[in-house]
Amino acid sequence: MATYYVDPTAPCNGTGVFGLPFNTWSSAWTAAGAGSSDVLLQKQGTTFTGTVGCSKNGASADAPIIIGVYNAITGERVMGVRGAAKINGNGGSIGINMQNCFNVLIDGFEIYNCQNYGVYEGHSAGTVDQKADYVTAVQLKNLYVHHIYAYDLAAIWMQGSGVKYNNILIEDCAGDGICHAGSVTGEDITIRRINDTAQGLGDCISHQYCRSNSVWRRCLLDHSNNSQKQPMVLGTGVLIPASGIVVEDSEFIGNAEGAGLVSVNFVTGVTIRRNKFTGNKGAYVLGATSVADIDSNIIIGQGGNTIGIGCTLGATVNARHNTIIGHQRGIELTGINNMAKNNIVYSTGSTPVIAYSKANNYTNLEGDPALNLFYLPQTPAVKGAGIYLGGTDYYGSEFSNPPNIGAVDELSAAMK
Repeated sequence: MATYYVDPTAPCNGTGVFGLPFNTWSSAWTAAGAGSSDVLLQKQGTTFTGTVGCSKNGASADAPIIIGVYNAITGERVMGVRGAAKINGNGGSIGINMQNCFNVLIDGFEIYNCQNYGVYEGHSAGTVDQKADYVTAVQLKNLYVHHIYAYDLAAIWMQGSGVKYNNILIEDCAGDGICHAGSVTGEDITIRRINDTAQGLGDCISHQYCRSNSVWRRCLLDHSNNSQKQPMVLGTGVLIPASGIVVEDSEFIGNAEGAGLVSVNFVTGVTIRRNKFTGNKGAYVLGATSVADIDSNIIIGQGGNTIGIGCTLGATVNARHNTIIGHQRGIELTGINNMAKNNIVYSTGSTPVIAYSKANNYTNLEGDPALNLFYLPQTPAVKGAGIYLGGTDYYGSEFSNPPNIGAVDELSAAMK
């Protein structure tokens, strides 16, 4: 494993050692070994102008070629710092071009002022499905990508599986924030101000050709500036049989004109859990044979004829333990194999549909929960409403006959 240094401000092109760095990225890639785990580092605080063209593959997913940043004083690699060095695309097509590359890790750059892509990894051969299945094992970490201008392309465009995104900020771009095809693990991603003025692309994350065991977690996708497109789209409208696709612990904001803040578009095996949705549409499942579990989310609408959780005919949705407020149609599942259980639905609008489904197994708390100042139900109707079965509680006291049920016990009722 060799380390090569790049300082774009160096007065001459050196040998790539710390004291005499290259001043071009092409020199560093020429020096790097094919199939190696070499480390190529740009000086912290400097700006390279043009395209960084990655031309070689790393040894493996666990021993990739690393494109990173070095400390100007010590020469040590800088890790965990977003945007430690800059790549100014200078209005050119691509900031970092990784076409046909495998086993490469990019860490610590600010990438901006590109016409088509901030980071691009695609393949010159194969069908779209084959490209999605190529195990590229690309890793993108600690990146800040902004001002990418093409409305029909993306700030980050990736075709391939085994890809990992971590600590990414994308903002002020025209097309998609991330357009990905294949299996992926995306964590700690913030995308905002995606400006789809020409109605081309424009989703914060468009996960096309989804593959099994993909995960998106701890993402903040803010589409509040733009009603075109959506914060997250899974699928392309062509049925994808996959499993273990998870969207969790994330926040989605906006007023999308599409299907919803998160839409599942002909994909099976999707779990959407522990997320917060704020906007005029929540989670929506499109297409016959799509399957999604929507569990333990907070879904906040803005009134009007909107849906908190919904699906089209033929889709299968299991909606459980969700809190849905501010939508006229809190839950609307029009498929034939749906289940909605243990949700709290508080709908709004002139003629609200509090909760609606064609499912047989449908149990939810609907309407205003009506708590008092002690956060207890205002009505004492649950007092003495149980069926006495004998026995004692944890402390050995006999249950009341008839017993109370729900959240109100005798002390709570006395406080009313």
